[in-house]
Amino acid sequence: MYGQSQLTYQGNGQYDAATTHTSSTYVPGASTPGYTNFVPKRATCPAINLSSKGVGTGIQTLQTDLLKTAFGGEKGPPTPPGIRMHGIFAASTGFSVQFFPESAILGCGPDAARAYPYTVEPGTSGVAIKIAAPDHPLALTIKPDGSLDPGDSGPYQVHGRVVTGQDNNDNFTFAPLEQTCNLAPLTPSKTIPSSGGATTVLASAGSPAASVGNPAATPSNNGSTLSSSTAPLGNATLFIVSGLPPQPGAPNPLAGHPYTLLRNSVADILAKQGIAVPQGSNPYKVLGIACGNHTPDCQKILDAVKANAASAIRADANGSGTFPGVSPGTYYLMISARYNNQALVWDHPIQLKPGPNSLSLDQRNATPIN
Repeated sequence: MYGQSQLTYQGNGQYDAATTHTSSTYVPGASTPGYTNFVPKRATCPAINLSSKGVGTGIQTLQTDLLKTAFGGEKGPPTPPGIRMHGIFAASTGFSVQFFPESAILGCGPDAARAYPYTVEPGTSGVAIKIAAPDHPLALTIKPDGSLDPGDSGPYQVHGRVVTGQDNNDNFTFAPLEQTCNLAPLTPSKTIPSSGGATTVLASAGSPAASVGNPAATPSNNGSTLSSSTAPLGNATLFIVSGLPPQPGAPNPLAGHPYTLLRNSVADILAKQGIAVPQGSNPYKVLGIACGNHTPDCQKILDAVKANAASAIRADANGSGTFPGVSPGTYYLMISARYNNQALVWDHPIQLKPGPNSLSLDQRNATPIN
């Protein structure tokens, strides 16, 4: 069969067909296989974040925001374009940096922390992470072994804060918590340092100064409804352990996830705000869609969740974590994860008795979100 481009009309119904012939120089017992030559080629592409249009804000993002605003950090600006870092880097001095897509949290010891925007930029001595702390900017050079070098060994003061109560509008109030750690090379870590630095709680307006090292001088809760490690609200603690088995070579599915303890269920929180859950949907979908579409209901729900939060923590590399003490009673979990390509939430009520309590999270006590 010939294509039209191969045929030439000669008249009288006759066509000439152009054919192509190949010849071979095959010699029995000898062959030369074909191969392709490659030359190096370098292309530069803009470093951008990829996103899916119409996808709502995840529950974990909302819980992370709660953690940052409630415990010594601040929710950063929207995720900027460019290279983003992930994970915890810590030094033996107690200094640490925890990276999120939109901000980097500088920490000194387990209590003082503050979030700042950051960029990743090439420099004369290598790629550097520039953290925009207004009073003490920090540049961390990425070393070949994966460590981060601050280029200095002097003291660095972290401007953290502690929850002291709530105002008349139910917004959390804070007192400054200044802690100083010496700078040193930071290496990847599974946890925030449990010690390090010198800590002092500075006086807030109308309150006397107090030292964290002196329990008698530590600020009281001042009516706060949020339990923290520095100001627990009761003697009922809850230890969470992950019962989800990790895949080989992968972290635990709950590693680093935010855990929130609520006084009311998410369904009740939405109902009290006059936000209906459509038939066939669920409160978590309503929450995610509201914030994904930036509707007024989003902030209303977030404010209500903050007001209902009894405590909030972040799980360690094994998915474990302990909530600071709260008063005995009934509480609700607000935990989410993705496991085996299925979105799961743990939102059931839990009865906390005085003293230690524990709970293992697995598929049996999780609710699938379709």
